[in-house]
Amino acid sequence: MSDGIRVERLSVSSAAGIIVRDSSFEIERGKSLAIIGESGSGKSMTAKAITGLLPGGVHATGVVSYAGERIELPAETAAWRSIRGIRAVLLLQDPFTSLSPVHRCGTQIRASVLARDELRGTDKVGRRERLQQADAEVIDRLTEVSLPARVARMYPHELSGGMRQRVAIAAALATEPDLLIADEPTTALDASNQGEVLDLLRSLQLRHGMSMLLISHDLGLVRGRADEVLVMRDGEILERGTTASVLSHPAHDYTRALLDASPSLDRLRPAEAAHDDTTALLQVSGLGISFGAHAALIDVDVTVGRGEIVAIVGESGSGKSTLARCIAGLERPDVGKLSFSGQLLPPGRRYRRPSQIQIVFQDPYSTLNPMMTVGQTLAEALRAAGRGRGDVGPLLDTVGLDRDFATRRPARLSGGQRQRVAIARALAPQPELLICDEAVSALDVSVQAQILALLGELRERLGISILFISHDLAVVGEVSDRLYVMNHGRIVEHGNSGAVLAEPTHPYTQRLVAAARRDQS
Repeated sequence: MSDGIRVERLSVSSAAGIIVRDSSFEIERGKSLAIIGESGSGKSMTAKAITGLLPGGVHATGVVSYAGERIELPAETAAWRSIRGIRAVLLLQDPFTSLSPVHRCGTQIRASVLARDELRGTDKVGRRERLQQADAEVIDRLTEVSLPARVARMYPHELSGGMRQRVAIAAALATEPDLLIADEPTTALDASNQGEVLDLLRSLQLRHGMSMLLISHDLGLVRGRADEVLVMRDGEILERGTTASVLSHPAHDYTRALLDASPSLDRLRPAEAAHDDTTALLQVSGLGISFGAHAALIDVDVTVGRGEIVAIVGESGSGKSTLARCIAGLERPDVGKLSFSGQLLPPGRRYRRPSQIQIVFQDPYSTLNPMMTVGQTLAEALRAAGRGRGDVGPLLDTVGLDRDFATRRPARLSGGQRQRVAIARALAPQPELLICDEAVSALDVSVQAQILALLGELRERLGISILFISHDLAVVGEVSDRLYVMNHGRIVEHGNSGAVLAEPTHPYTQRLVAAARRDQS
């Protein structure tokens, strides 16, 4: 295969051990390959190794061939000069890390165009004419990713997450690469944007006839967007085949386990009787808040019953996290009332008792102090709640962690273990309501399933109520009793989770459900 990408006997290692072990694969020109695996499987290190972007202290051996041009690893920086960023480009998970916050979007796309022309020796015209041609191509590139020309004059912070990722795609494709590597390109996006961005990548890959390497931990998202799938675990390739065959008839137990752990709209909780407001723990009435001219919440009504799991769903910017922060006292609403156990709850954190409401955030890597052991973190939370250090062990028991975790620091924990510690810390004051704000969205599907099961167990064992904030309808359908759908700061639909997701009535909910089902089918 001389016109595609070939990787032979790739191994990646560091002082800590082997990261990728003797892996070989190829991608034909115009074809796409998806590498699927959980955190630590070696998929991202594979992408970095074949583009010469390994971090310090990490080393690779093997051979990478781009259209017949062989690079033997380890290779000097000069060997990558004609490859990296030109023939092979890497599209990262978070466009905030790949786009400069101080340069306009058009300027960044133009830089890719000029770099391509300079490397290929096609920049022989005068500087003024060259810039005019590049600016014209910027508009063409934006149009190609379905963005208006005005985006060229905007900064990344002025765009939504989906629009930022489209700008990053435009900048990447401006170099006209042989290989586009998309490393978890939609993890930071909500469901409908995920599908749209992946469909865009697939259509552009086919239109330009380039190869694409799609890296993901979500098997459902690669369905229909990759020709072949390669499944990795602990640095080794376990299974490879066409996407349809692997996802429909997996041969390896690990692949089957990943598919079984993936949330599905086909496993909705059965619809139950309508909630009786007389058992309400939390009542939100007519809540509204604005930030400058932007109305983030408009006349929001929400009820959470005792021992109930209620979900708030919606896309990025819908207002769901702002609602959670208002309930937790982290934001002060402009209008509306909050009642807890029948008592009016004034706005502001100082009016919240720790035993009333606690919140668990999305990122378990940034919510724990890296300098404190797990035991110190939990002891601090217990002390603030008026409880003794002796309860650290029982707290760890509650969230399914061995007691010897008390001596570990966050750096020695996996993402799922960190989130269990975050939940344990939130449970220290023995709250009646636990708010989970995208608390599982950063986790692999198998770990996600474990945390969802833990939340269900906590509800049954402790009688705690849970307000579950998410953009993932399949997750919500499996874990919640009732849900509220938010769009542009308003509640547009609510009811029993199973009933709403099975037969949505509002056009916005119908669109969300359709997008989620399309990614599953």
